[in-house]
Amino acid sequence: MLAIDVSATSSTTANTGVQRVCRALTQSLASIANSQPVCFDPDHDYWRFPNAHEQSCLIQNTNIRPSARRGSRKKKISSKLNTLLPSKSIKSKSHGYSGLIEPEIFSQTTFGGLTELFQFLNGPSLAVFYDATPLKLPELSPGKSASRFPAYLNELLRFDGIAAISDASMQEIINYWKWLGVKNTPKVVSIPLGVDMAHRPEEPNARGSIQTAPMVLCVGSIEGRKNQVSLLSAAEKLWSSGMEFHVKLVGLESPETSGPALDLLNQCKIKGRSVEWLGPQSEDDLRTHYENCSFTVYPSIAEGFGLPVLESLKHGKPCVCSSQGAIGEISNKGGCLTVEKPTPETLAQAMETLLTDSEQHSTLCNEARNRTFRTWSDYASDILEFHKSLNKSYEKAC
Repeated sequence: MLAIDVSATSSTTANTGVQRVCRALTQSLASIANSQPVCFDPDHDYWRFPNAHEQSCLIQNTNIRPSARRGSRKKKISSKLNTLLPSKSIKSKSHGYSGLIEPEIFSQTTFGGLTELFQFLNGPSLAVFYDATPLKLPELSPGKSASRFPAYLNELLRFDGIAAISDASMQEIINYWKWLGVKNTPKVVSIPLGVDMAHRPEEPNARGSIQTAPMVLCVGSIEGRKNQVSLLSAAEKLWSSGMEFHVKLVGLESPETSGPALDLLNQCKIKGRSVEWLGPQSEDDLRTHYENCSFTVYPSIAEGFGLPVLESLKHGKPCVCSSQGAIGEISNKGGCLTVEKPTPETLAQAMETLLTDSEQHSTLCNEARNRTFRTWSDYASDILEFHKSLNKSYEKAC
């Protein structure tokens, strides 16, 4: 049986990228492999199986609005429940796992628990790697993430295999370890994520006709590296020239790095611009936003993958985004109007094109609809195959 660490995701209803991957991978693996979610209990210093509340957090309810708080919020366990926990702990229930899948960016505390969990493994451990943005752009990342990240990258050396979510992120971690002079590293491969957000069967609303003016959608946490500042600056340029359109932002707020974007948003509102920030949205509401928009803008400076780009394309909606890095791996395959660097000037030019050139807009819509997409089942199958491939190296090391 495979153990899957869900320590953070099982304790929150937030639905950021890492949590979406963790939930999708956990659910998809359950249908194709003998697997068991486990979580580290820092209050009692052992690994156990998720309780009923934590299990509910692992299931994505599409009509429930996610938490506006990114991290987990552990509650103290009542004394009555505490007496029951030992019977659910790994120590009393397990004689060993066939391996470990780590889909989370684990904390230092959880890694301390992982060193214990490794003792129960009779097979290889595999970690998902997202990106090295906190290392490359610490000024646009939360302080704790930036300061913790070098230690996290070193802790990943304890795993037998690393599944990076894009070619770009794969090179980031390989190059970092090479720069450190590390000789013996885990095997690193690139396994792109999937996307299962289903659009409704009717013909996509290509021009957002439900709106009196075209609606431009931006999905992503409000934070420095997501670069909503450049999007709003671009929109202001177009509004000032007399163009009419509506901008809708969807995503939770990052307390440390969202300030510039939210300040600019308020300035736009004071000027009477047609812009709104909805915060995190349920999957059902997010589908509606995709269906009703004319196109999306994903102005992020650095990503490990870029799920909102694929979600936009799966709904038949063009996306304005970068042509570089991990986003470029997605955007250069059709349906996107790309820019080399997402600056206010380049974004304004691309947005103006899609707002005024109906032929170009229609061409990109058709490209998006004609693309094929990997599913989360595809992703889980590839993760499982990679894990199986690590067995020979694990057995040799033992």
